[in-house]
Amino acid sequence: MGGQWSDDRQWWWDGEKWIPAGQASQASGAEAPEANAAPVPSQAPRSTASKPGLPPWLLIVGFILLLPVTGLVWVWRRTWTAKVKWAVTAGWVLFWTVALAVSAAPGSSSPQPTAATQADSAPNPPAAQTVAPAPTTTPVPTTTPTSTPTAVPKPPPTMAPPPPAPPPKNLCGAPNNPWGYNFCGGATITSPPVDFCSYFSCIGNFWNGRGYVIECNDGMYSKSGGIQGSCSYHHGDLRPLYQ
Repeated sequence: MGGQWSDDRQWWWDGEKWIPAGQASQASGAEAPEANAAPVPSQAPRSTASKPGLPPWLLIVGFILLLPVTGLVWVWRRTWTAKVKWAVTAGWVLFWTVALAVSAAPGSSSPQPTAATQADSAPNPPAAQTVAPAPTTTPVPTTTPTSTPTAVPKPPPTMAPPPPAPPPKNLCGAPNNPWGYNFCGGATITSPPVDFCSYFSCIGNFWNGRGYVIECNDGMYSKSGGIQGSCSYHHGDLRPLYQ
């Protein structure tokens, strides 16, 4: 489809957009009109957009359903149920609401050259190049050395001398033991602790005895004190051990 010139002969319509006369001569080979030539009457550019209107099928259906009030009267005179009558009435109202909205929609007109189109077609001047300034280095502040105070060593704390050990308790010749058992006198021992034999030399059947603790003549200890025959294999009884 061929193009056409505008009324002022400054624009060329190529079927899609308006372009300046100079660019139109180069792009399409169309001869630009002379400056002094009389303007040739031409038809206005046809609009490519479709005009708004109702489609034929919508008009046919509307004519069938409408006959406007007569159709509703006919519906309500039928012996149908109220639910069916209201459904048909609601569909009728919805149909015409959509039809009126479609018919009221604005249409589009054919494009005309505007100032914005001329501004877009005009060549843009080359952008001026800006030279970025050279970066400047910021001097780094120097830190002044500070003297660190010398730590004075603290003398180690003097430990108090341990208290003197208490003098050993007089056990009257009995071996040293944690319970203070002795030969000085007191109550006899009938239930010695389980580690008794770790401090005293016990005879072999020491724990079988049923009396109190005594020392035999050979220095061994028996738990049969007060019973006849105690220390019989150790030269007899010597003395009892007290607590």
